[in-house]
Amino acid sequence: MSSDYESLTSAPAPAHAVDSPSTAGWRDQARRDVAGLSYAEGAARLSPDPDPVVQKKDDPQVSETATTTLDGIVDSDHAGVDLCYMENAGKVQLILEAHKAALVANDAERGKDDKKNADEVALVTKMVAFLEYASKYVEYVNLRGTKKKEARKKLDELAATAFPDLAAGGADPASKALYYIMSTQPSQIRKSPTPMRGGGVGAAMAMMGGAEMIYQDEMKAGGLKPGAPLQMWWGGDYRLTHQAEGETTTLSAKQVYSNITKARIHSSESISGHSVTFVKYDEADKNKIWYLQQWNNKLDSATLGESYQYFVGANLSTTGEATNAAEYVLRETGFRADAGKDTIVSVGRRYKLDPAKLAAALIASINGSGHADLANIQKSVTHTGTPSAFDHDMARLIGLWQYAMGDLAVDGAFGNASCTRLTGNNLSKADSLKVSSGDGS
Repeated sequence: MSSDYESLTSAPAPAHAVDSPSTAGWRDQARRDVAGLSYAEGAARLSPDPDPVVQKKDDPQVSETATTTLDGIVDSDHAGVDLCYMENAGKVQLILEAHKAALVANDAERGKDDKKNADEVALVTKMVAFLEYASKYVEYVNLRGTKKKEARKKLDELAATAFPDLAAGGADPASKALYYIMSTQPSQIRKSPTPMRGGGVGAAMAMMGGAEMIYQDEMKAGGLKPGAPLQMWWGGDYRLTHQAEGETTTLSAKQVYSNITKARIHSSESISGHSVTFVKYDEADKNKIWYLQQWNNKLDSATLGESYQYFVGANLSTTGEATNAAEYVLRETGFRADAGKDTIVSVGRRYKLDPAKLAAALIASINGSGHADLANIQKSVTHTGTPSAFDHDMARLIGLWQYAMGDLAVDGAFGNASCTRLTGNNLSKADSLKVSSGDGS
């Protein structure tokens, strides 16, 4: 009986296989290499397994990058700036730059033919360019002469990177509009799209499709992610747009935010607020959040729900999903998720509406609407999910439905006009949407 080695090396070559001199030499060397090895060892030597798959690092989530970046800033000598919203913007820029570097490194490790992060890198590049634009714009307004011309050239370059799809004449106005959202200047607030008004840096990122808006009730439910830029508003006495000079109205912190979204605070007023960067929830009290202050790079805290302050902001989201958020889809409308949520809570309680029935009716109506932008609306509906309570997601669904109908004000508030359009009856008679006696109510 032949040995394992002989059975491995002595079999005749197929009739069609003719060795060239170079091939024959290779075969002789291969046979010498396996001399004395067992069959299994020889087979492994002559036909080795493919190179083992190199384990690639998982692509980081931007919130993971944020945690690492912010940990490095705490108690550091990171330079601060006078404008708190610009300091907030600076921290977000550091997060995004670190995130982009990690994504590019992972793509390089995969090889030139595998650029799975290309779209995310492109989005982050645009977001960083805008944040640089905002920083330069703050300097630009106070410059004169040659320095102003040089700064203008740099602004144009950054605007073109932030908005590469816009012609040169449109990139700068688009960037400036984002800056006004970020800075929440009352004199410019009317030019800001309604869903983003009063949201500060986070809202500017959401307007670019790189973040998702989040409101205080959602924050209390644990929805904040590390790195979220937050805008804190404080109550006070303010002159509203319909009031004469010298007249003011006392507003709670939430009323301040609500009046900002409606552009009802007079342009002469300086609104009291603060911009911070979320780091983490308190382990012992989930209503308590920790954030970075801009003047000393130390952690500070606040309790969500205290009457003198109100929070709104956005979670960074750079993988493209944020373009499905209702606020982004409805960004050019009068949609206001926070006010819409308050309305549907009140209406639902008063008229004993069933949230499940309302959600089902809204989704069915959207699917049958025939709207020209139906595919994107449906993506946003899927992204939002089917709400089971009268919450911000219900307001988002109502806003998307109003948009799909095409003949309703898109505000996220469900009143008699919306109810009649949906069911053919006003709220008091809309029995198909109400909790039935069989539901135990």
